[in-house]
Amino acid sequence: MYNLKGGVGKTTSTHSIAAALNELGKKVLVIDIDPQSSLTFLITDAEIEVTTKDVLLDTKTLDECILVGENFDYIGSTLELTFAELEASSISDNYDYVLIDCPPSMGVFTLNALTASNSIIIPCQCELLSLKGLSILFEALKIPMKKLNKNLKVKGI
Repeated sequence: MYNLKGGVGKTTSTHSIAAALNELGKKVLVIDIDPQSSLTFLITDAEIEVTTKDVLLDTKTLDECILVGENFDYIGSTLELTFAELEASSISDNYDYVLIDCPPSMGVFTLNALTASNSIIIPCQCELLSLKGLSILFEALKIPMKKLNKNLKVKGI
């Protein structure tokens, strides 16, 4: 899920779509790369010891960071992720779907998520500023879609 605007439902959409795919019998992994960690808080209130920071800093493998949730597996986030340098990692082939909750910025975390993804879902509220922001978002996506991932498609808004 990606949008430059915060508060449009990226995290809620990621969580809801993951739960719906689970109900359809799909194996789902969600990855929280937003340092605000809201998706992680929705999934668990337990203290987690491995996070996306460990994957991104290459101190743990992707598989070592996957935690088993009630409805789907996940890799949680932490505020410490803000200080991490992102390195590309491959995603396991053990899942039908991998959903990535992105921060509301076009920083290094988001660029790596866009590079690793085959499609984007853009949550958007039906309000003037959100709709106006779509044109800015599509302009911002031109370079990553051209230079980093030519196969990246917008799946829906």
